Amino acid sequence: MMPALELRSALDKLVLGRLDTESLSQAATQALRDGVETPAVRQLAGDTGGDPRYTTDLFQQAIEQLGWGLPARHIALRRVVAAAAAGIVEGDIDPVSGAVEIMHLCRQAPDYPDIDPDLNYMPPVYEMDDWADRVQRRQSATSAEAAEGIKRNAEELLKRLFLVHQGDAD
Repeated sequence: MMPALELRSALDKLVLGRLDTESLSQAATQALRDGVETPAVRQLAGDTGGDPRYTTDLFQQAIEQLGWGLPARHIALRRVVAAAAAGIVEGDIDPVSGAVEIMHLCRQAPDYPDIDPDLNYMPPVYEMDDWADRVQRRQSATSAEAAEGIKRNAEELLKRLFLVHQGDAD
């Protein structure tokens, strides 16, 4: 496991404008357990999250102290989408909620010129949205059918994201 994985995930969410400052204290605490320690990480671990602006500034200090740069938005988006898809596959995230989250993330893609807008149109993403929509509208799919369909789509999405990532490395 990558040290400070939760902090790295938070960094991706910061880049996408989806940072939940309330979870940063837990992420910093986990980073300390992973052996990743800076003055700002220690402060962040003890932060109560009462002031989101202060917490965000403290998080950015921690990122600077760790020597991490900001990832490109398309990389951050792919990692956050992949994490949500993996959560669905592993059973850590409710399939319908996860599918809705992935659709919200993918619909952001065209807003950024450096993100592949085709992510929104990948068949697994489109099909996931269809399953989630049917459940939310109480149409033909049962929750169990939708969960299985979404899980299959999440697995396919992970494969496709991995292939896209390999292509980026060339």
